[in-house]
Amino acid sequence: MTKKRILCEDAQEFLDSKKPSTQQSYRSGLRLFREFYGKPLTVFFDRLDENANLPRRDRKHLAESELNNFIEFLAKKGLSNKSIRLYFCAMQNFLKYKMFEVDGQFIKLPSNKTKKVNRKHKWTISEIREFVNSANTMRDKAIIMVLFQSGMAINELCGLNYGDVCDELEAGALPLYLEIHREKTDIEYRTFIGRDGV
Repeated sequence: MTKKRILCEDAQEFLDSKKPSTQQSYRSGLRLFREFYGKPLTVFFDRLDENANLPRRDRKHLAESELNNFIEFLAKKGLSNKSIRLYFCAMQNFLKYKMFEVDGQFIKLPSNKTKKVNRKHKWTISEIREFVNSANTMRDKAIIMVLFQSGMAINELCGLNYGDVCDELEAGALPLYLEIHREKTDIEYRTFIGRDGV
């Protein structure tokens, strides 16, 4: 059974309409909804169609109700508020793609504030020094230092090649100046790598 079939026959078409950086998280959101729902997504869409064809007095906020249950399901799995909002957004956009509207006033999304337990650790210089010293290879030490000094994400570091640094490196420039393209946000930015990272 293919990934496409597990989700829905036209889910791939919907995912292909998104940026590559969005596709992976949206695919995860659709899979999680399928796991939560326990039936093919086509069954969900059929129920939404049946509900829409009822007289107004008998209609329910079916999509909103199921999405609220989905949000609770994600919270019970221990996902962060940010992830819950992202996976809800994936499902909401897929419903729009399938021409089902979701009324946001009936949705109970968690706060977009980061939970204390999920906040990023604020590294101190002494902690970084200890972390670098605990690394077994020069490669690992270099990765830690470059990520710390430049603020790059790991995928941006992995995307670097010698051509990105050769002019500055061969000129002995310190700190080393880099122009990076952040794939996730599709934004170019400038950063530096200090002497330790170089």
